Amino acid sequence: MIHDFKPIFRHSLNADNAFDSICSSCLQTISTEMNEADLFQHERDHECDPMQLFEASYFTDWSRSIAI
Repeated sequence: MIHDFKPIFRHSLNADNAFDSICSSCLQTISTEMNEADLFQHERDHECDPMQLFEASYFTDWSRSIAI
């Protein structure tokens, strides 16, 4: 099955005291809510765009991330 995993979401607090939920896989901001608990529904429903994931991995210069 292709959609076998769920990404991890990072929460950040904005200057206006709203919370952002950012997907660790596709790096999209999934939702912005005033109550952090309200982010869960959006995270549960989120699915990364496969084409965006492909493009991100294809155009990434992996040579800079490999320690020698």
